[in-house]
Amino acid sequence: MTRLAYGVGGFLVFFAIWEVVADFVVRNPLFLPSFSSVVVAAATDTDYGALTSALSVTLRNFGIGMVIASALAIPTGFVFGWYRRVRQVFSPLLSALYAAPLIAIMPAIIVLFGVFDVSKVILVVLAAFFPLAINVESGVRNIDAYMVEMARSFGATDRQIFRTIAFRAAVPYTLAGLRLAIGRGLVFIIIAEMFASTNGIGYIISTYADTFQMTKMFVPVFLVVLIAVILIAAVQLFEARVQGWKPSNH
Repeated sequence: MTRLAYGVGGFLVFFAIWEVVADFVVRNPLFLPSFSSVVVAAATDTDYGALTSALSVTLRNFGIGMVIASALAIPTGFVFGWYRRVRQVFSPLLSALYAAPLIAIMPAIIVLFGVFDVSKVILVVLAAFFPLAINVESGVRNIDAYMVEMARSFGATDRQIFRTIAFRAAVPYTLAGLRLAIGRGLVFIIIAEMFASTNGIGYIISTYADTFQMTKMFVPVFLVVLIAVILIAAVQLFEARVQGWKPSNH
């Protein structure tokens, strides 16, 4: 409860600073509308039917992309973390691709696959894959070597070690990577929808921005932020429940 109160307090401080900066520093709603005006727009001047329809498109593509990214990244991370030769050959490539500016290749993806949903899904997969795979790899590499050697001394196979020691050790790292992947995936699907789409929350945001409806623009922005907070909080809650799975070093 205390943690929740601190979190709410942080948001309240942020909103208060926003209100002061908008009213007394910027003083131009075309650049930065006040927080109170955004609240009024959310209550009285928002088409929630259109917003809900756009949100369903965005979340569908985001969800498909996250499932594909997880299905690819988790096994990749396990293989890279467990097999040293594979890691030595491919880990530098993985790091280089992670550091590459994904937004720079977004136009190429859109040219190849069009402004349809498939291009959004691919961008989510690319955005989410790398932080998740790298975190899983780190989790596997940080397995207690003593526990592995003890398991081998009792005749455990690689498969058995994967299912028990490696899996449990990698769970916290996997969930940490998932939190990063959620954030990156949401950011890139919104960017893709803003610049090359005819639907989705990003398209709604872009439409409001292009017509200088800045106050209304922040309503879908807040909606995306709220969804990100809920998803990440859900992962953190699950992470707290499985902390006991981590092998003890004592």
